[in-house]
Amino acid sequence: MDEVLEKSAYIDQQISEGGDVHGAQSLTNIDKYLFQDPAKLHLTFGIMKLTNENEMQQATELLKNLREDIYQDILNEPLIVDVKGIDVMDSNPRECKVLYATIKNSDSNSSNDHLSRLQRMADHVVKRFQDAGLMKVESGRDHVKLHITLMNTAFRERNHKKRAENDLDWRSAPKRPPRQRFPRKSRDSFNALPILAEFNDFAFLSDYKISEVHISCREEVAEVRDEDGFYKPLSYLNLPTVADRNRNS
Repeated sequence: MDEVLEKSAYIDQQISEGGDVHGAQSLTNIDKYLFQDPAKLHLTFGIMKLTNENEMQQATELLKNLREDIYQDILNEPLIVDVKGIDVMDSNPRECKVLYATIKNSDSNSSNDHLSRLQRMADHVVKRFQDAGLMKVESGRDHVKLHITLMNTAFRERNHKKRAENDLDWRSAPKRPPRQRFPRKSRDSFNALPILAEFNDFAFLSDYKISEVHISCREEVAEVRDEDGFYKPLSYLNLPTVADRNRNS
């Protein structure tokens, strides 16, 4: 996913600095803390809050036991998609909280509907984890919204919180509590219209092969499996590759 990392970093720089973005004067309430760490970019299925070892073990076993169902969902074929274009989660892009890259069928693999198979797999996985009580059911949503988050006001809020917790000055000065130095921002918003206008059809990646389903520990970085800065895996499941298909043909 190196190409996505490079292009995400490019967009980060263009937006943060104003760059050549049309309507840059409207880029209000935007700073570097809104952007996802490029090394942690991922396609989101859902979020779980696993509070103890038993729940983590249950999630690990469930993913392992879903292997055959997942392979059936995707017809035992590789998943190859394009990451192209951006969109927002919010109904009003002038008050955006989350901006993301969109997933599309690969232009060069139009004969096989990879996006539908990916959607079927994502819906199945999420439903099984919801049925097990490990993932919250979201009302009003029939399908998983496939997306790669690029900007999120929650990232900035989390950063402000960490800065306040790590700041030592206030500890020796009780009259200046952390909130006074680093006020905790509510879930604020930013104007995404100029960004949408500039990068609406931006091509991040073509013919990307989705290689695994990953249960990520969001608050940890990789320490055992690799050194690329991605989240540490609680568990993961490898998906079929082109090499697998060729061996079986």
